[in-house]
Amino acid sequence: MNVSVVTPAHNAAGTITETLRSLCAQIYPHLEAIVVDDGSSDETAALVERFAKQDPRISSVSGPQKGVSARRNIGMSLPRFDWLRY
Repeated sequence: MNVSVVTPAHNAAGTITETLRSLCAQIYPHLEAIVVDDGSSDETAALVERFAKQDPRISSVSGPQKGVSARRNIGMSLPRFDWLRY
């Protein structure tokens, strides 16, 4: 089974590190994590990029603020795998 995790984020610098550490700790090889940044004005995008450089299962996409639902919908169009968790 291949699993995609979509995480919308807006100004989540205070919590995104814990979220990504948890995902990186997963030993399941068929996992991808997509963080969809909703126009954050804090360090969210930079933190995600650092994790993405360390773990190829993590990727991110950013855009102007449109709200969590819009970002989740964008994120749901990106997974490569059949099973989706958001």
